[in-house]
Amino acid sequence: MSSTLQEVNHVMSLPIIEQFSSGKKYHLILAIIMILTHATILCVSGASLVLALNQAESNYQMSNIGLQVAQYFTAAPQEYSVQDFVDFIIMHPIFPNVDP
Repeated sequence: MSSTLQEVNHVMSLPIIEQFSSGKKYHLILAIIMILTHATILCVSGASLVLALNQAESNYQMSNIGLQVAQYFTAAPQEYSVQDFVDFIIMHPIFPNVDP
């Protein structure tokens, strides 16, 4: 397996996957999008891919956004618009000590 593929496979750790295993799959997809968005910003600011992914996942876990996702999105995904998901991501950054 190439180095890049190993790095990409690291996007989600088992604790985050388990957090959503009994819930709605779109919650997990939203978590992945939020972590990758955060990691992308970290990469642009000079962090390596592995460091960015590790930091983004750590910040996601510390922010407890998974609970907020579960509380905010309680209906089936088709009940929400794309804008609902975009607004949630924008209003819930996973950077420590950052207000939207």
